Amino acid sequence: MAMLQMTRNDAARHRVLDHVRIHAADVHALPFKAHAFDLVVAIGVIPWLHSERLALQEMQRALKPGGYLLVTADNNARLNRILIRDRLPVSTAAPGREAFSAAVRVMVSDFGVSTEAALPA
Repeated sequence: MAMLQMTRNDAARHRVLDHVRIHAADVHALPFKAHAFDLVVAIGVIPWLHSERLALQEMQRALKPGGYLLVTADNNARLNRILIRDRLPVSTAAPGREAFSAAVRVMVSDFGVSTEAALPA
């Protein structure tokens, strides 16, 4: 719940709290009507799920037609690891990046979502 409070605080500080809806919910069974959102954001969520497929189906269900789904996953080339390079060995080439991108393309395309502009080749 700390992340939700941080989000509330940041939204209030930037004077956009009236435009932000913050919820804690199970991504495998979202409590929203179908086609409710123009944008669905899942930052760093995918690696922690027991069913990525079910979660992506739920996110797609909540997304309006033509809406945007922003999904990220953790990786060893993330910014905080690059910034503390002296403490953690980092390669600028993320191992398995191509395989991960291909797997996400297949999983997401199963739901009819375009990935052409979203994922690197």
